[in-house]
Amino acid sequence: MGVLDTRTHRDAALAERGLGEAIQFVAMAPMDGFDVRASAVIYGVQGTESLRAKDCAQLWAKYGKTLLDK
Repeated sequence: MGVLDTRTHRDAALAERGLGEAIQFVAMAPMDGFDVRASAVIYGVQGTESLRAKDCAQLWAKYGKTLLDK
């Protein structure tokens, strides 16, 4: 799994992030010009269900910055 930079057609390196940060990125990415329709936030142990872009947008709309609280 990874991220493809559509401008350079190369894999983009991403560091691990907190779950709230990942949700925020995917939820806000379309406003920054990123196409995240096929994205997923993978968290927890292997085999855990991932969050699709629509899930991230809904979570961000409902909880917003409280997802970033530590």
